[in-house]
Amino acid sequence: MDFPMTFMDYVAIYGAGVATAVAALDFIKWKKDRAHVILSCYLAKMVDNMVVPSGGRICNGTSDEDDRRHDRFIVYAVKNDGGTPITVRSLGGKETDGKLFVISGSTLTLPLTIQPNASKEIPVPLGESPESIREFCVTDGIGREWRYKACIFQKQLAEYRRKMGN
Repeated sequence: MDFPMTFMDYVAIYGAGVATAVAALDFIKWKKDRAHVILSCYLAKMVDNMVVPSGGRICNGTSDEDDRRHDRFIVYAVKNDGGTPITVRSLGGKETDGKLFVISGSTLTLPLTIQPNASKEIPVPLGESPESIREFCVTDGIGREWRYKACIFQKQLAEYRRKMGN
């Protein structure tokens, strides 16, 4: 039995194709519009009210001796790579023994809103035992956690300690 295609069959096929295309485009739009945070953390120093990576040099005539005196910080570099603003509610992480820590203090201005395709660098004090940090974490306004492994930070810290002779 061979059924010939009617006009309504072609309309139904066309409608199914258009509906599939619209659904695919809506999914892509939803995927782009949702919040997405890229987190990285690094060892830095404060020079003339600028955050500079710890190993970086500023050509301002500062000697190596003076450079060593600059306090070091952990910088949380938070980039909103999504299509909606995010609110950073807390900073923290996990130590090698599994303990969680939250960074607080008068120097932090949290909560902090970051617009789409923008980034913020948030310097925080180095703390008592930065060698024990295994993972950094940022929590947004609705409770999502964004994590960053501390491998690169630990290498920077070891290099800094080696240079300082600690």
